[in-house]
Amino acid sequence: MIVASFTLAHPLEEFRQLSEYLGGEIERNKWSYDNCFIKGYTEFYELSEGLFLYIYETYAQQKIMVNRLPNLDETYFIINFDISGIDISVDSGIPINTYGSAVFDGIFLASSQIKASFIWPLTKQTGAKIIIHKKWIEQFFCFNHDKNLPIIQYLMNQNKPVYLFEYMDSKSLSIVKEIFNIKLSPDFLKIKLLTCTLQLIEVFFSRINDREQTTYQKFHHTDLDKIFNAQQKLILDFSKPYLSIKELADIAGMSISKFQKLFKQVFGQSVYQNYQSLRMRQALHLLETSKMNIFEVSIQVGYKHAGKFSEAFYKQFGYQPNEAKKNITNKNI
Repeated sequence: MIVASFTLAHPLEEFRQLSEYLGGEIERNKWSYDNCFIKGYTEFYELSEGLFLYIYETYAQQKIMVNRLPNLDETYFIINFDISGIDISVDSGIPINTYGSAVFDGIFLASSQIKASFIWPLTKQTGAKIIIHKKWIEQFFCFNHDKNLPIIQYLMNQNKPVYLFEYMDSKSLSIVKEIFNIKLSPDFLKIKLLTCTLQLIEVFFSRINDREQTTYQKFHHTDLDKIFNAQQKLILDFSKPYLSIKELADIAGMSISKFQKLFKQVFGQSVYQNYQSLRMRQALHLLETSKMNIFEVSIQVGYKHAGKFSEAFYKQFGYQPNEAKKNITNKNI
């Protein structure tokens, strides 16, 4: 396995650091690679002072571990819109990545104080990444100064690592797709990219600002791996019994209290809320893409009675499962 490390900095400096391990050519704002390690490209655009947009399409040829080392001198926030596994040429209402029966796609926000490690899987990785300096956020967001601080201001006031996760929604996906499909002259490209980037920022921060106010606790970056590992076990197969909080906490190697607090801190939902939301998204995915009838789908997501399943589905989406089937049938006519 190739192991590469870098520290969050100006994009060209990041490219230089990573190219020492992975090779490739750097030309202006683009790092291209086509070798035995990795194929594809990453390019960046400096849209304003303290605001960068990255676009990437990569395909690892062998396993690569990338370590992002903490930057304790400057506070940046990385917002990654991962659409790997989602066909960006298809207009889908709710994007879903499926690994077995697990559903996983999302928007990740991390502060530069976090040491992050990830393994580049042997699949195509596609997405957009926004890097924002703390000063940019302070300049463009208006904060209230009463006791009921918005979560955004609360995060800006912290001198500690921050990590948040939101599931990809149709609006975010459509904007990312638009970025990949832009066909404009260089004179207008930067304006369009800035517009799309600001839209993505607005969508994401609106969603985390709507979260229920919670007390944020310190964590080690390895805690994130444990939380995501437990969450993946939770949603691995919806047709099987729901894992208890104690079982999940044991998987994560944490106390029940710590596990519940950190889970909600990362996902913005309780364990059960997260589970319920994801199995309904999986149900919608099956209704739209398979030949299963509603009863078969209900069994696949853990409901023995189609009536109970329909109630839960309506609560999640505001319409009945048969309407989802009807809509996809009409599209195919």
